[in-house]
Amino acid sequence: MRLICIALLCIFFVQTGKAKCSIDPAKCWFTDLINKLEDPLVSDEFKKFMLQEDTDWDIYFVVYETYTATSVQELTNVNTLQIVKEHLAEHKDKTSKSLIAEIKEEGGYDTWKKKVINNAGGDLNEFSTSLSKWRFGKNNLTWDDYFINLKKKYPADYEKMIDDFVASSSLTKSEAYSIFSTTTVFYQKTLNRLIRKGKISTAKVQEAIKLLDRSLNKMPVVPSGTKYYRGIDLGGDDLISFIAKHKEGNKVKYKEYTYSANNRKNAFIDRVDKNVKITILTKDKSMGRTIHDVSFSKAFLNTSDEVIFMRNAEFEVKKIRRKKNNVFIIELIEK
Repeated sequence: MRLICIALLCIFFVQTGKAKCSIDPAKCWFTDLINKLEDPLVSDEFKKFMLQEDTDWDIYFVVYETYTATSVQELTNVNTLQIVKEHLAEHKDKTSKSLIAEIKEEGGYDTWKKKVINNAGGDLNEFSTSLSKWRFGKNNLTWDDYFINLKKKYPADYEKMIDDFVASSSLTKSEAYSIFSTTTVFYQKTLNRLIRKGKISTAKVQEAIKLLDRSLNKMPVVPSGTKYYRGIDLGGDDLISFIAKHKEGNKVKYKEYTYSANNRKNAFIDRVDKNVKITILTKDKSMGRTIHDVSFSKAFLNTSDEVIFMRNAEFEVKKIRRKKNNVFIIELIEK
């Protein structure tokens, strides 16, 4: 089916003249794109993106002509292509050729991207709106006041970390703050508690998860066959209910966002106050997203391995055992 789609698109581009190259055919963007679509070593994510109905192949033309990187991984980076796609959709007066000229005049793709991201994603209106009804901590603080207190208690240059991340990614500032905010303790626990209890129909929760889901979908997918660790502390009925669901062979779905790390220390799995210690083995096309470049832990603790599994991630319980000190060891395989 994919080959048929490629063939039909090739015919269209040739007939409309869009596939013309004024250079050596061996170095033509169109030839290069076709080769990548047929290359089994190129990611399925890239191929799926390029074969979407609303994806004009001209965006690859723009990247090919202006991006200084030449490796397969960089030229097939979906985030790179998405920025061009969104820019052309927003500026309908621009053509692929005029955009190429604009990017070259700015000094190349990387320089142009930083300018576009800073202009388009430099405000926090969407993030502020999504959290306008939220209150944090015992004193029911707004996000702004909560963030001020966070910086006093755990001093670090969070804003610079986020700005640097935005400049090097396809996320807007609101999307970056959406991910960062949920790595802080109060917001993370509050949001997940509401999701677990099924209280997601309110506008407050809907706005938050809509922005967070979109933001996480732009983040890198974690590699398959990788172990991630998670340490949690549960007691009473919560512990009984959790363990009952995690019998060997059971399939479990986590409605909430699942936080973990690929380093035992940074996942706090070995701390004495964590009585449930979980190991997760990822699958191909995992629901896990690497978020450490924009997390609280990176800025304050200088860690580099934090991961969030998307809502409704499913796992199979491979093994569970109970130690003498009433600590449970659970091994999960992502489904």
